[in-house]
Amino acid sequence: MKEVIESFLGVFFLMLLMVTGTSLIAASIDAKNADANISAYVAEMEESNFAKSVIEKVWDDAESRNYAVRMTLYEEDSTGTMTSRDVLTKSAIGATTDVYMVKLEITFNYKFGLYDTITPHTLYRFAR
Repeated sequence: MKEVIESFLGVFFLMLLMVTGTSLIAASIDAKNADANISAYVAEMEESNFAKSVIEKVWDDAESRNYAVRMTLYEEDSTGTMTSRDVLTKSAIGATTDVYMVKLEITFNYKFGLYDTITPHTLYRFAR
Protein backbone atom coordinates (compact mmCIF):
# COMPACT_ATOMS: atom_id res chain seq x y z
CA MET A 1 0.00 0.00 0.00
CA LYS A 2 2.88 2.35 0.78
CA GLU A 3 4.24 2.02 -2.78
CA VAL A 4 0.87 2.93 -4.30
CA ILE A 5 0.61 6.12 -2.23
CA GLU A 6 4.20 7.09 -3.03
CA SER A 7 3.59 6.48 -6.73
CA PHE A 8 0.44 8.61 -6.82
CA LEU A 9 2.17 11.32 -4.80
CA GLY A 10 5.09 11.29 -7.25
CA VAL A 11 2.72 11.57 -10.22
CA PHE A 12 0.87 14.43 -8.50
CA PHE A 13 4.06 16.42 -7.92
CA LEU A 14 5.25 15.71 -11.45
CA MET A 15 1.97 17.06 -12.86
CA LEU A 16 2.18 20.10 -10.58
CA LEU A 17 5.71 20.77 -11.79
CA MET A 18 4.64 20.47 -15.43
CA VAL A 19 1.68 22.84 -15.06
CA THR A 20 3.74 25.37 -13.12
CA GLY A 21 6.52 25.23 -15.70
CA THR A 22 4.07 25.72 -18.55
CA SER A 23 2.55 28.77 -16.81
CA LEU A 24 5.99 30.26 -16.26
CA ILE A 25 6.96 29.75 -19.88
CA ALA A 26 3.71 31.34 -21.12
CA ALA A 27 4.21 34.38 -18.86
CA SER A 28 7.81 34.67 -20.01
CA ILE A 29 6.74 34.63 -23.65
CA ASP A 30 4.23 37.44 -22.99
CA ALA A 31 6.95 39.54 -21.35
CA LYS A 32 9.39 38.84 -24.20
CA ASN A 33 6.76 39.86 -26.77
CA ALA A 34 6.05 43.11 -24.91
CA ASP A 35 9.79 43.87 -24.81
CA ALA A 36 10.13 43.19 -28.54
CA ASN A 37 7.10 45.35 -29.32
CA ILE A 38 8.27 48.36 -27.33
CA SER A 39 11.70 48.15 -29.00
CA ALA A 40 10.00 48.09 -32.42
CA TYR A 41 7.82 51.07 -31.47
CA VAL A 42 10.86 53.09 -30.43
CA ALA A 43 12.67 52.23 -33.66
CA GLU A 44 9.64 53.30 -35.73
CA MET A 45 9.36 56.64 -33.94
CA GLU A 46 13.08 57.35 -34.27
CA GLU A 47 13.13 56.48 -37.98
CA SER A 48 10.17 58.77 -38.67
CA ASN A 49 11.68 61.67 -36.70
CA PHE A 50 8.64 61.58 -34.40
CA ALA A 51 6.01 62.07 -37.09
CA LYS A 52 2.54 62.43 -35.59
CA SER A 53 1.07 59.75 -37.87
CA VAL A 54 3.69 57.23 -36.74
CA ILE A 55 3.19 58.04 -33.07
CA GLU A 56 -0.57 57.57 -33.54
CA LYS A 57 0.05 54.27 -35.34
CA VAL A 58 2.28 53.09 -32.48
CA TRP A 59 -0.44 54.08 -30.00
CA ASP A 60 -3.12 52.17 -31.95
CA ASP A 61 -0.97 49.05 -32.28
CA ALA A 62 -0.09 49.03 -28.59
CA GLU A 63 -3.73 49.42 -27.58
CA SER A 64 -4.76 46.63 -29.96
CA ARG A 65 -2.37 44.36 -28.05
CA ASN A 66 -4.05 45.37 -24.76
CA TYR A 67 -1.14 47.48 -23.54
CA ALA A 68 -1.84 50.60 -21.52
CA VAL A 69 0.15 53.39 -23.18
CA ARG A 70 1.67 56.53 -21.77
CA MET A 71 4.08 58.89 -23.50
CA THR A 72 6.11 61.85 -22.39
CA LEU A 73 7.02 64.15 -25.26
CA TYR A 74 10.11 66.29 -24.79
CA GLU A 75 10.11 69.40 -26.95
CA GLU A 76 12.49 72.25 -27.76
CA ASP A 77 11.05 75.34 -29.39
CA SER A 78 12.85 77.81 -31.66
CA THR A 79 14.04 79.90 -28.69
CA GLY A 80 15.73 76.88 -27.09
CA THR A 81 13.14 76.45 -24.33
CA MET A 82 12.76 72.79 -23.41
CA THR A 83 9.46 71.45 -22.12
CA SER A 84 7.82 68.09 -21.60
CA ARG A 85 4.23 66.99 -21.67
CA ASP A 86 2.56 63.77 -20.66
CA VAL A 87 0.26 62.15 -23.18
CA LEU A 88 -2.32 59.83 -21.68
CA THR A 89 -4.71 59.56 -24.64
CA LYS A 90 -4.16 59.38 -28.37
CA SER A 91 -6.13 62.58 -28.93
CA ALA A 92 -3.69 64.51 -26.69
CA ILE A 93 -0.66 63.88 -28.93
CA GLY A 94 -0.94 67.21 -30.72
CA ALA A 95 1.80 68.68 -32.90
CA THR A 96 5.12 66.85 -32.89
CA THR A 97 7.29 69.22 -34.93
CA ASP A 98 9.38 70.32 -31.92
CA VAL A 99 9.72 66.87 -30.34
CA TYR A 100 13.29 65.68 -29.89
CA MET A 101 12.71 62.74 -27.52
CA VAL A 102 9.85 60.50 -26.39
CA LYS A 103 9.57 58.35 -23.28
CA LEU A 104 7.26 55.47 -24.14
CA GLU A 105 5.72 53.39 -21.37
CA ILE A 106 3.58 50.32 -21.90
CA THR A 107 1.90 48.40 -19.14
CA PHE A 108 0.84 44.81 -19.71
CA ASN A 109 -0.59 42.07 -17.55
CA TYR A 110 1.80 39.35 -16.43
CA LYS A 111 -0.50 36.34 -16.08
CA PHE A 112 0.36 33.29 -14.05
CA GLY A 113 -2.52 30.95 -14.83
CA LEU A 114 -1.97 28.21 -12.27
CA TYR A 115 -2.45 30.53 -9.31
CA ASP A 116 -4.90 32.80 -11.15
CA THR A 117 -2.76 35.90 -10.59
CA ILE A 118 -2.43 38.91 -12.83
CA THR A 119 0.27 41.44 -12.10
CA PRO A 120 0.73 44.61 -14.15
CA HIS A 121 4.26 45.19 -15.43
CA THR A 122 5.51 48.40 -17.02
CA LEU A 123 8.26 48.69 -19.60
CA TYR A 124 9.68 51.98 -20.77
CA ARG A 125 12.11 53.10 -23.42
CA PHE A 126 13.38 56.43 -24.69
CA ALA A 127 13.26 57.31 -28.37
CA ARG A 128 15.85 59.93 -29.34
